Amino acid sequence: MKVKAKTKAFWRAALIRAAKTTAQTLASTIPVGFVVTPAMIKEFDCSYLVIVGAWLATGLLAGLTSILTSIAAGLPEVDDTKVYVKGDK
Repeated sequence: MKVKAKTKAFWRAALIRAAKTTAQTLASTIPVGFVVTPAMIKEFDCSYLVIVGAWLATGLLAGLTSILTSIAAGLPEVDDTKVYVKGDK
């Protein structure tokens, strides 16, 4: 299996997509924080720091998954068939 060289445009688009995915995941999981009450924290013996850490880890994992998916499947907004030579515009 030949690995294609990824261009600067590809990485820019992949990172933008990953940042959007991370932000969307974090925003969509905020309501979960409202469900976690002090009684639940006491019952399960964990702190808000653990909950926030898990929330951030979920968002970062979504971003990493987005990057890996972009590498494996490509990006529709970037034409990977063109070969760019240094100095081309």
